[in-house]
Parts: sequence; C-alpha cells; structure tokens
Amino acid sequence: MKSSACEMPYVCAFDSGGSKTFCWIAAADGTILARQTGIGAANIHDEEILKGILTPTLQATLKEAKLQESQLAAVNVCLGGLNEKAMQNALQNLLPESRIQVIRESSGEAIFAGAAFWGFNIALMAGTGVVAVGINSAGRKCSIGGWGPLMYDLGGGFAIAQQALHVLAETIDFRLAPTLLLPALARTAPFAQALEPCQFLDKAPADMSYEERLTLKNGIKSVLPQLDRRTVAGLFPIVCECAKQKDPAAQQILEHASEILVKVTNALAVDLELTAPKITPIGGIFKAGELVSQPYQLALRKVLPKAELVFCDFTQIHGSVLLALQLAGLPLSAAQVAKIRRA
Repeated sequence: MKSSACEMPYVCAFDSGGSKTFCWIAAADGTILARQTGIGAANIHDEEILKGILTPTLQATLKEAKLQESQLAAVNVCLGGLNEKAMQNALQNLLPESRIQVIRESSGEAIFAGAAFWGFNIALMAGTGVVAVGINSAGRKCSIGGWGPLMYDLGGGFAIAQQALHVLAETIDFRLAPTLLLPALARTAPFAQALEPCQFLDKAPADMSYEERLTLKNGIKSVLPQLDRRTVAGLFPIVCECAKQKDPAAQQILEHASEILVKVTNALAVDLELTAPKITPIGGIFKAGELVSQPYQLALRKVLPKAELVFCDFTQIHGSVLLALQLAGLPLSAAQVAKIRRA
C-alpha cells in the first residue's frame, strides 16, 4: 500500500458503461461515504477526454465524502468498453498516489467477488450491451456475449433501440401498419427538430403521399450522423413506453430481446453444467420491469425449468467496491457486504 494511504484506508469504485459512470467511495469497513453519477466513459481512448469526463464525477464524490485525493488507497474500475489502458492512465494521472485497477465488466471479476455474498451463480448483464458471467460450485468461471455492436450485441438497449429504427425504416418505405414508435421518436431529441415540418404524422404510412414519406425519410436521415451508440441506446425507454401502450411493433421488439437474453443465459448454464442456475438480472434493460422480465421468465422456463431468478440489489458497482477493498489489501467479510448493501 502506498505511504500516503491512511491506516484505515478509503477506497473508490467506478462502474462505467456506454451511458453512465457510477462512482462510490467506501471506508475499510464497507460503509459507503459517497455516491455520484456521471456520463459513460466506455470505449473512449483519448486520455484527456477521459479525464474531462471522470474529473467532475470524482471531485463531486470526494467532496461528498469529505476526503482528499491522497486519502484514496485503491481505486477499482469496472469498465464496459475496450479502453482499459486509456482509463488506467487517465485515473493514474488524476490519482497518482492511489493503486489503480481497471477490469472489463465482461471478465466477470466483479460478479465473482459478490456472487457468494448475494446468493447467485449467473449474472445476466443487460445494459447498452449484453454479457452473462457465472461460476459453478467447482469454481469454474465462464462468460457468454460481450461481442460488442459490430459483431453481436442483441438483447441490449442499443440493439433494441436500433431495431426500433429498423421498424421505422420499413414502416415508411413499405407503408406498413401504423406504430406508436413513429410519433414517439418524432417527439424526442435528436429527431424532434428535424421532423418539425412533418405535420402529417397522425396519418398511417399507407395514407401518406410519396412526397410526405420522402420528407419524413429525409428528416430522419439528416439525424443519423448524430446517432452514436450511446445516443441510440438512450432511445430504449421510448420503446418501453410504446410497449406499455400495447403497440405491437414495440412489444415484438422486447419479446425478441427477451428470447435472445434466454439464449445467452442457457448457453452459459450449459458451459457451467448448471441445470438449476440462480440467475440475477443486472442492468438498465431489466429496469423496464415486467415488460422485459415477464417474457424473459416465460422463455427461460422452456429451456431451464429449474432455473431460479434472484432479484437482488447486486450491481457492478457493488462488485467494484469489493474489488477495491481487496486491492487495498483488506479481506472481505459478510459484515462489510452488509454495510455496502445498506447504501
């Protein structure tokens, strides 16, 4: 441990994905002293940009905890991207006296640290992207998914929202049945301004003239250069809202995503030789509630009838705190975990 660290060290934990960064500071006994949220830092390889993203969140967390940078003995980052080296260098620059560790979320290390304490053996992480990790009683660790959007990232927020955009294109070009996705997205940034001239969105596509559909198409296409992965994933709640209103297209998109999530879960259970896995869903996709969890459970029963869903409070940031405590040279205990969970 570095000489500047306190006798009772404080640790900092990050969980950074495609859309959000969570930052927590904990005392050695597991007491959470501060929690802040910033924008996502995954897959950003420019160290100066990373420092600009992390600094306000880190400073706000330190201020809330009433600590100085030099009092952080160890920092662990669970990262949902491929920019580990840049993240390591950026944080080491911001916190030169701290021990820094950056791990990929898909490695499962944060999950493995918390699985025994939270009572599950598979964690299905469905946020911007999808990855599932698990550990069996023999200590075998496996993961499925985590390919990223270029290869295979179905079931996550980005893929769900992207599928909604596919539906819009088909609806406009092929004059398909009306969908609530069209007016809902037209009211939402970054589409709202571009589609303001389209005062005919109350019409079914089949009732629009070719010129109206072309105006709509060109308006949508003008926005495409602004649509990075994070922005597209941010459209996921709109799909959920349309599904709540019983829109068939939105419901079908979420049902398909649930089937993909079951495929990922089942593949991991097979690798781990688990016939009755205890699965905890993690990530923003399952915050949609029964819209996702209900079709997921129905599809899961068909392939893993003995599986048990463990809806608990575990998240990647909890695991990141545990890894930070370990990095500071502290053994983990149930008492520490109880205090972390109270946060």
